[in-house]
Amino acid sequence: MKFTKHDISTAARVADVAFVESPSLAAVQSQSSKVHRPPGIPVHAKQVGHLATELRMNFVVALKLRDTEDMKQFVQSLYDSSSPDFRHFPKQAEFSLRFGPTAEQYHAVTEFLTLNGFVITHTYDSHLVVDVSGTVGDIECAFQVSLYEYVFNGQWFFAPDKRLTLPPDVAVLIQCVMGLDNLAKLQRRAARIGLPPTLATRRFRPAKRVS
Repeated sequence: MKFTKHDISTAARVADVAFVESPSLAAVQSQSSKVHRPPGIPVHAKQVGHLATELRMNFVVALKLRDTEDMKQFVQSLYDSSSPDFRHFPKQAEFSLRFGPTAEQYHAVTEFLTLNGFVITHTYDSHLVVDVSGTVGDIECAFQVSLYEYVFNGQWFFAPDKRLTLPPDVAVLIQCVMGLDNLAKLQRRAARIGLPPTLATRRFRPAKRVS
């Protein structure tokens, strides 16, 4: 099985430090620090509520790649017509062996998630990401955050109140956690209709309540 363009693009984004700073991601830290809002939350946004602890959310955990600098150069070569690697997408096993997290690292992350009450909804042979489902209560407990509702200039959104905190042995394996806020959806909608992000008004609610 060969990696597709989408797979390569995903891997490249995970390797990119700027990817962690996207408003739609929650960066991870291994030790507690002074509470501050993560990237993307306006300084003057007002907290208007707390997400119900029983609400269930789907999110994605992305693991760190090995040898990311070599990885970035390799991805560039795939799109460089002068490179011998041009459009020679590697097989999945080849890519994973060279750049991906090890099976042991992947297991350590999934085990941490399972022990903290999350449901693993999908795993990938590449070991790059894990699809996860869990309640707001489990998310807040495992990641030491609170998930709040905010309003800023008339737009509603939800997000963690600070960066996620994980045990050092797990944090060192995780690049980012995606899906714990809806800021990116609001900003994309604003861009589509030609408005600044702060003027987006459509509201995106988290997933269904636990039955």
